[in-house]
Amino acid sequence: MMRRFPLASALALMATLLSCSLAFAQGGRPNDLSEMHAGFRGINWGQSISDIQGRGIQFGGFEASGSAINVPVQGGTAMNVNNIPVKMSFTFIDKKFGGIVIVPADESKAKDLTAFFIQQFGAPVFMDQVSQRNAWQDDKITIIMRETNKVITFIIMNNDIFKKANLPVEDYVAKGKPLTSPKPGGI
Repeated sequence: MMRRFPLASALALMATLLSCSLAFAQGGRPNDLSEMHAGFRGINWGQSISDIQGRGIQFGGFEASGSAINVPVQGGTAMNVNNIPVKMSFTFIDKKFGGIVIVPADESKAKDLTAFFIQQFGAPVFMDQVSQRNAWQDDKITIIMRETNKVITFIIMNNDIFKKANLPVEDYVAKGKPLTSPKPGGI
């Protein structure tokens, strides 16, 4: 007597295999930004500069542009990503922690840092060769990778904080080209 494999089980197995193969093709894992939904390295989105300094983070001078302030991190947290030395600035929007700018400390490590982001989050969901910007995005977080003058910069943003300040996240990705995320199962 021949046993049949139930159709529902076969379809579920095929869907699992397809998602695994897509994740592998995108660098080993699906685009999953959930580890940053609450914040960055234990610092919650929306915290004030003084709250963060109270945790031992040391800041340098600052650069202001409208309601946004970029403050270079000088110590109090690991100045590396995956053992790659980096320079970091925290971005405060209306005095609330809303993003991080990460640049490799040594330009020769840019490819290693890029490879790490792709390994962590898969292939970017948006790529624009003209503006040299690539991005990963879900409903809470946007990560932009851009290259200007041969310098790779990663910008991690909390979408809600930027949008509440009327700073559309899409403008930081590519003017007039809003990001679209894959349907459930993607990011």
